[in-house]
Amino acid sequence: MDHPTLMDRDQAPRIVGGMFALPDLLRVRDSSPPLLTARDLLLVNGQSGLSVLIDLLSPTNVWLPSYLCVEALLEPVKRSRAAPRFYEVNYDLAIGSLQWLDRVRRGDLVVLIDYFGFPCDEVCVDRAKAQGAWVLEDACQALLSRRADPHADFMLFSPRKFVGVPDGGILRLNREMDLGGLRLESPPAEWWLKSLRASLLRREFDVHGGEYPWFELFQETEAEAPLGGYAM
Repeated sequence: MDHPTLMDRDQAPRIVGGMFALPDLLRVRDSSPPLLTARDLLLVNGQSGLSVLIDLLSPTNVWLPSYLCVEALLEPVKRSRAAPRFYEVNYDLAIGSLQWLDRVRRGDLVVLIDYFGFPCDEVCVDRAKAQGAWVLEDACQALLSRRADPHADFMLFSPRKFVGVPDGGILRLNREMDLGGLRLESPPAEWWLKSLRASLLRREFDVHGGEYPWFELFQETEAEAPLGGYAM
């Protein structure tokens, strides 16, 4: 896979999008994360947030949009006892009809995605909750979007899509839950160090240019990423 690049007269090539380089930690070490709340579970990645939530809720069905990232959303469902169910999104990545909600049952989990940072349909959220379902708003593409009154029961964020960090996913609980039985393990050290090295090599590429050794390492860490109850 090739990457689009930008070239300034006085700079080495810089990649647009994709994996971000690890920032200069000395510049940010005294900054407090402004987006975190007391209701947040800090996990190793975004897909682990869905995996942990499914373990906590034990839904019979997990409803997913027909356009999604298979590894991030479908894989956690396939590893559980829940059955994946799909609803249609149109060419504009909007839910054209809410008729599928008539098939949603109490205790199901409905996942709605904030595509490209645009908030999901709150009418759909409210209808799903009226059916007795749990609703997860996948806000991994909308970390910086502001919501004065979120309607979903849970929200999922992925800092890795916006800043250079080797790991990180945030599952926000917008309602009370008993987490007494939840135990999070540290991610595998070998994997985490490899992810950190990829971030450092990406920064070196941004500064000096050259070959792309960081990208192969990044692909390896994505393929080997832990899934489940692992802490950030």
